Amino acid sequence: MTKQEAKVKIKKYLDSEHIEYRMLNDTDGIVSLERIDTIYLSCSIEDVIGRRIETTLRFEEDRLYCQSYYSRPVADTEEKAIKAARMCNYMNLHLPWDCNCLFEHNYFINEEDGDIFNGCLIRYELMEAYFQETMDHILNFSVQQIADVCIPVIFHLTGKYTYEDFKDYLKTRIIGK
Repeated sequence: MTKQEAKVKIKKYLDSEHIEYRMLNDTDGIVSLERIDTIYLSCSIEDVIGRRIETTLRFEEDRLYCQSYYSRPVADTEEKAIKAARMCNYMNLHLPWDCNCLFEHNYFINEEDGDIFNGCLIRYELMEAYFQETMDHILNFSVQQIADVCIPVIFHLTGKYTYEDFKDYLKTRIIGK
């Protein structure tokens, strides 16, 4: 599957499932599908900060980059960015996300804007062979993964949880599931 074929197939899928999305490009003008480089999705989830999880799909030459994040930055100070980086490291090492063996997400902190997000690279040949699994992963797993950790992440960043409380929450409510 090529980059262009992936764009067309994902767009058709989203349209057929009546899933709202926006197609984005680096310019603000109207462009053809060939020049679109990003699809933006948004999901309402009342239990997360900002009440939304946003997902972007960036089409690269040989793969798709899927990224899900809270609708607003959460690490807006240097102290919070350090805490966020530590939490991301812990989650990447200890959370056993067993969705399938096709795709693996990692957590990241964007220090420039304070976003915490999960990211996943999806090769087009895997998408072609496992298209439904790919879409389930993008639309369900990716969103749920970042939503599941929102409470301990935000509570630790706001001082309501210590780092140990953060780890205990993950061990009892996520790892222990």
